[in-house]
Amino acid sequence: MITSPHHPLSDWSTPARSDWVIRERIAYERVAAMIVATPFPMFVGLAFALACAVVLLRVADAAVVVGWLLLLGGLSAVRVLQVRRFRADPQRRARADHWERRYLMLLLPYGLAWSTMLAIAGPRIGGFVFSFVIVGLLGVASVGVYTLHGVFRAAVVWVLSIVLPVAAWCLWRADFDGVVLAFGALLFTAAMLYEAHRSSRLQTEMLRLRLENAAIADDRARALALAEQSNRAKTRFLATVSHEMRTPLNGIVGMSELLRDAAPDTQVRQRADHVLRSAEQLHRVIGDLLDLSRLEFGRLALDPAPFDPAQALREVLALAAPQAAERGLQLDMALDPALPRWVAADAARVKQVLHSLLSNALQHTLAGRIEATLAPCPQGLRYTVTDTGPGIAPERLATLFEPFDDAGTDADRRRQGIGLGLTIARRLARAMNGDLVCEPRPGQGARFVFTLQAPVVSQPPPAPPDDSPPPQLSGRVLVVDDNEVNALVAQAMLLRLGLASDIATDGEQALVQMARGVHDLVLMDCRMPTLDGWEATRRWRAREDTPGVEARLPIIGVTANVSEADRQHCLQCGMDDFLPKPFRVQELATVLRPFLPDAATRGQSGG
Repeated sequence: MITSPHHPLSDWSTPARSDWVIRERIAYERVAAMIVATPFPMFVGLAFALACAVVLLRVADAAVVVGWLLLLGGLSAVRVLQVRRFRADPQRRARADHWERRYLMLLLPYGLAWSTMLAIAGPRIGGFVFSFVIVGLLGVASVGVYTLHGVFRAAVVWVLSIVLPVAAWCLWRADFDGVVLAFGALLFTAAMLYEAHRSSRLQTEMLRLRLENAAIADDRARALALAEQSNRAKTRFLATVSHEMRTPLNGIVGMSELLRDAAPDTQVRQRADHVLRSAEQLHRVIGDLLDLSRLEFGRLALDPAPFDPAQALREVLALAAPQAAERGLQLDMALDPALPRWVAADAARVKQVLHSLLSNALQHTLAGRIEATLAPCPQGLRYTVTDTGPGIAPERLATLFEPFDDAGTDADRRRQGIGLGLTIARRLARAMNGDLVCEPRPGQGARFVFTLQAPVVSQPPPAPPDDSPPPQLSGRVLVVDDNEVNALVAQAMLLRLGLASDIATDGEQALVQMARGVHDLVLMDCRMPTLDGWEATRRWRAREDTPGVEARLPIIGVTANVSEADRQHCLQCGMDDFLPKPFRVQELATVLRPFLPDAATRGQSGG
């Protein structure tokens, strides 16, 4: 009998990690299987003993036969009690040898008790009684071997305790039939022991395979759990780092934009613009880290919508043109005449892939030209970016798209980037049911081919222009932020939008000022000491639910946590909208406009 991993006697609290542990487990499993399997064949044996008693009554005294039955019954009761004690022993795994010895000590008298049937029948029995006793004893021995084969020593004790007395009894008859029967009994013993030994080895091997597989599965489960824990820790780390970087970055971006727009001369505006572009580059790096984390977990959501693929390429090339001009590189574009006008895909992610490819080409191309082409393909669209740089050696293709890998020279590596652009670009391409591959051309430059699924669609309605000046709004806004720089940036942006403002540095101060009833909207930072923005919003919404409060005060969540889950958390806490850091004046205006009236509109209504 082989127990399963879910057997009640199996103890899997300690993983099998060595041959010694596996051997200990095998020894325990064999003993446990033998002991637990004892009651059923023993009860069947008692039923057979009753049949034997009926036959023995023909040739033996009734008192002797009844005594024999009582002896078997008593030994059976003791063995059943032994099984119950084994089950109740919490240390049975460590005491497997002890239980095996106790089992053998009871097995020997039990087998000898069966063999006493011959003594009860007498030395000169014959005919039906003789045949029944011999066949019955050999049958009992065979059934016992089948039950005990897991522990070879038990099988030996059982067979010898029954068959050797049979052989001795046959020789005691001192006739030809007795000698033949004794020889046959010895052959039967040899056959039974051989089969028991073979079955024991087979069961041991099966147990070993099962335990080793269980150990492998356990190690694999532990490794997966550790990997998942590491990934969760990495995600938490990236989220924390992203938040801590976006918070000061919001001050840099906001102040740079304000300085550039208010600068008195061209040189100051250019310097502020350089700071702004550098901050935006850092913002992209942070976004790359978060995108990589989302892609690894399959949590990146795409937003397919109609867009012009050629215009997307033009916009990315326009962004790359100043850098190409600075380095004296020619930047070309070629469009296939069969290109569809409008397709459906996530335009922002398409531009992100193209931007990575062009940035990679600009980084590694010292002279010559970069060409970007666009054509239809069976999958949808095929963008190709070709440069005249040093190219990529074939042996580098295996790691080219791995994180933090860079196929350029040491000098190129020092220019910019952290080695995530191509990694994220390929994963984005595959997320859009396409791919990104590199065609190596050592000495002639590199060619990257980006394909994506993009079905042809009809022309969408025209989008409103996004380069209009910020609107002038009316109202008073409460800025809640524990970061002094970010609070000043928000105040300056609000002033540009024509809005008055006040500042609170934590949630408790915010609740006090909100209770004054002079504010038309609240910009609520989420992570703050003392009382965070989420809890402050919950408390304020609870106040609004009380009688006497009529108007709902709009609250906009402002946080450096930028995932969709963060946005949903803000809305669930009672906030009306969500503004991720860093933000610019136009983005702030877009969020505020649904809640605050235009200055001209309020002026007309007031007049």
